[in-house]
Amino acid sequence: MRKKITIILPKLTAGGTERTAAELANYLVSHDIDVSILLMFNYPHFFNLDKRVKIIEPLPAVRDKLGRVLYLPYLILFLRKNLKNIKPDSILCLGYILFSLIASFGIKSRVIISNRTSPYRVRFPKTKVLNGIYKFSYWLLNSRVDGIIAQTQTAAEVYSRSFKCSIRVIPNFLKEMEYFPKLKKKILSLQLVEPYLKKDKSIL
Repeated sequence: MRKKITIILPKLTAGGTERTAAELANYLVSHDIDVSILLMFNYPHFFNLDKRVKIIEPLPAVRDKLGRVLYLPYLILFLRKNLKNIKPDSILCLGYILFSLIASFGIKSRVIISNRTSPYRVRFPKTKVLNGIYKFSYWLLNSRVDGIIAQTQTAAEVYSRSFKCSIRVIPNFLKEMEYFPKLKKKILSLQLVEPYLKKDKSIL
């Protein structure tokens, strides 16, 4: 039976997190893994994906209709419903991780998180109350995290103070490139040069 992996992130616009998700999804499907990308918002996609990668996203009009506040409970229910339908072996959360943790609570899939921002970042720097609620929610849900992918060793050390799960340091997922391809000789132009030609005479 093929392994199933679901990648959750806000959107697939032009950005570092989005490129990471796209490159990883394309790599995984090339190794016969069933990959779904579950998006939180409906925006135009910037990166090219293998046709075998399944994309699931909310309808574009829902957020405008519900508004910013009411969209949050809708989003959590949307994520949870699709996770139950997909039944992935593993869930990789990239961005807005708290929503993914809430949505996956009670679901048997392994949850791996990878925060692509600074580990020292304060989520709500201007509002201490909101930032306190945010940190407390993370503390309540940290048992839901089965593993963490950190970008640097420093980030791994910071996460180890709050999480007791396995932490691996893996830099950005990059597309495999051939740095020294085989050179192909091509004729780009022909030029006729003879001593008697004048400067004003055209040369092919």
